[in-house]
Amino acid sequence: MELLSTLVDTVGSLVVVLDREGRIVRFNKACEELSGYSFNEIKDQAFWGLILVPEELEMVRREFDHLLGGALPRQFENQWLNRQGERRWITWSNTALYDQNGAVEFIVGVGCDFTERRLAEAELLYQLRLTRAITDQATDSIFVTDKAGRILFLNQKAERAFGFGADELKGRMLHDFVHRHGEGDSSLASECPLAKICNPEGARRHWEDLFFRKDGTPVTVTCSFLEIDDKRTGSVLVVHDTTERKQTQMELASRGLQQAAVAKLGEHALAGGDLNALLKEAALLVASTLNVEYCSVLEALPNEAGFLLKEGFGWDPGVLGHVMPIGFGASYALSCSEPVVSADIARECRFKITSVLRDHKVASSMKVVIAGLQRPFGIIAAHTTRPRTFTQDDIHFLQSIANVLAMVIRRKSLEREVLEICDAERRRLARDLHDGVCQHFTGIGMMAMVLEKKLAAKQLPETRQAQEISRLLRDGSELAREVMEGLSPVNIENGGLFTALRGLAEMVEKRLGFKCRFVHEREAVIHDSFIAGHLLRIAQEAVENAVKHSQGRNIGITLATAGSHLVLKIKDDGIGLPESKHEATGMGLQVMRYRAALINASLSISRAGKRGTLLSCSILIPGGAKGN
Repeated sequence: MELLSTLVDTVGSLVVVLDREGRIVRFNKACEELSGYSFNEIKDQAFWGLILVPEELEMVRREFDHLLGGALPRQFENQWLNRQGERRWITWSNTALYDQNGAVEFIVGVGCDFTERRLAEAELLYQLRLTRAITDQATDSIFVTDKAGRILFLNQKAERAFGFGADELKGRMLHDFVHRHGEGDSSLASECPLAKICNPEGARRHWEDLFFRKDGTPVTVTCSFLEIDDKRTGSVLVVHDTTERKQTQMELASRGLQQAAVAKLGEHALAGGDLNALLKEAALLVASTLNVEYCSVLEALPNEAGFLLKEGFGWDPGVLGHVMPIGFGASYALSCSEPVVSADIARECRFKITSVLRDHKVASSMKVVIAGLQRPFGIIAAHTTRPRTFTQDDIHFLQSIANVLAMVIRRKSLEREVLEICDAERRRLARDLHDGVCQHFTGIGMMAMVLEKKLAAKQLPETRQAQEISRLLRDGSELAREVMEGLSPVNIENGGLFTALRGLAEMVEKRLGFKCRFVHEREAVIHDSFIAGHLLRIAQEAVENAVKHSQGRNIGITLATAGSHLVLKIKDDGIGLPESKHEATGMGLQVMRYRAALINASLSISRAGKRGTLLSCSILIPGGAKGN
């Protein structure tokens, strides 16, 4: 018995023996050290009234009664309250000792103090909860992997970002879920940085990558890799979604390109020039800036005769110049007076689709109105063969291009109206000269002739003065007639531009002392009096410049055809163009360029060989320039 007592006191485990009443009959040294009470102090005292915590008394009593009732022994945990008031956590293995009659005589409990372990577990649990709370509030996705690259942990952001639940990914290779593999895929397993994050030689600390969500949606990301420890037992991967940033950067870059395109077109518009060339440049800028396959500029024909595909980009040969009938997309956009976007042409039900769009496999389109002076000029549209949702920025860009074109079209319309008013005023002055001054000169001339004859009959010396007065009156009448013809517009019925240019050449030779020759082709006839009038004014200005500044003696005027163009040339044998560019931009030249722009003609001035200057004005005549 003494040996047994020595053994009980020697073991490191807690040993407590209770009688049937729960009184302490044995309390080893380990129990004394843990509780702070000696065996003599607590001998024969009730166990649960001394060192147990109050809230566990009932639980311990139930377990004690359970053993007294003959139940099988089982493990049990409770707390002790030592003399210093500290709580200690004990795990017990209890058993019963029976007397000769088979009744329970003693309860023996062998316990182990696991307070430090429990505190460590509580601290670890706290750290885990704290880590979970922090990582779940993180704005980036976080993955923790073991040294083989298998996922041990992922935060809620990662679950939401990629659509996978934690149960789907834990224990799996991250590479197999966020990277795709296949022919032509740059994210093959052999090259995947995720497969190398635990490889000391191949791991990268920071890189950009393309991940995929569970539904297949691509996500642009930046990855940061951290080692858990020097032994590389695992790694932490922080994944930042840069999709929105990339999208914003692309939108800003696109907006910058759009603004630059509008500015470029505006600069060319302010410089003046051919309207058709400006429309062609607008179509090219729209196609390249919006990255679409086709662009069209349609002019609304008078009396609802349809829309002329005036300029464009990307269309098959022969499409430009095609007339679109009423009732299709252009008509609908014009009636709406606002941008019309068709994300899916095949499902469009607001208007009919032209055969041109179907033949070119157009999938999406966007149309805006080009305003005019009295009525809209037409439509500018962008088309793509790929389904596309045009953004608000795209619409604003196309509308800005349309606004620049509208400004030029309105300006040219106003300029044309001003010139037509001026021409009308010239016609009025010409009529006044014809009906007033010329008639007045004619009447006075007749009176002078009568006076001259009377004086001659009387052989008076004043006869010679009367003859001089008659001559001066005839010269004045002729001068007034020339002024009248200069003010009158070209008369198509009376020889048109031929007659006017021939008269200009004769006047230069007769009055200014230059040798001036007019050469023309009989086929070079134009039936538009507005265009003919401006060509005549350009010729007059060029001849006047040659007379004033060329210092030559010969001037040639040529009117001929070159394919579908009518070409007017004025050439002199003078000193040629000035060396200074500034000197070659006088008012006369500006007026000529201005008139050429009004009739959509191209004007060029160059040296004519070693000496002289050549002015060439070329204009496209629909159907060619043909004779009467």
